Amino acid sequence: MNMRSKLSAQDFNSLLLQSPDLPLTAVGEQQAQGVAARLAHIHPTRVYSSPFLRALTTAQAYCTVVGMEPQIIDELREVIPDLFNDGRRTASLRRHYLRSFVEMAWARSGPTWRSEYRRAKLVWAIITAEPGDAIVAFSHAWMISMMLLALRRNPDWRVVSRDLDNVGISIVVRR
Repeated sequence: MNMRSKLSAQDFNSLLLQSPDLPLTAVGEQQAQGVAARLAHIHPTRVYSSPFLRALTTAQAYCTVVGMEPQIIDELREVIPDLFNDGRRTASLRRHYLRSFVEMAWARSGPTWRSEYRRAKLVWAIITAEPGDAIVAFSHAWMISMMLLALRRNPDWRVVSRDLDNVGISIVVRR
């Protein structure tokens, strides 16, 4: 399914509910192997992963190369907005995502941008609590975005590069 696919709000809700268990596509499998190859020269102290199957599969591909096991951290999971009411009309997948993320700005229950920002700060505290020269974390675009945003105010870390594309690699170093 691509971002232009048309679907009802009910189908979008179903997709959100399935999100943690959606496997990588054949292209995603190739991309995961590519990430593993691009990061093969890094020998991390620890590897962390979201519990969502797509991120975990990518982490496992990398861990096979470096001879480690990923540590799963629930807080690394993707940002998932609240479900829509069934009364919404059919729209593109992109429009459903945009609408749901915009609604997080003033949501009174469920995830809000403030709660997701706090979660991102918590994740960062968890993965940097132990010493280590290199730490690798596999997550999803919105959670990585929130973590990078949280780091802008942290004087101990500097974002060297940011890539939020599918299987993008963002690099952060200690100052």
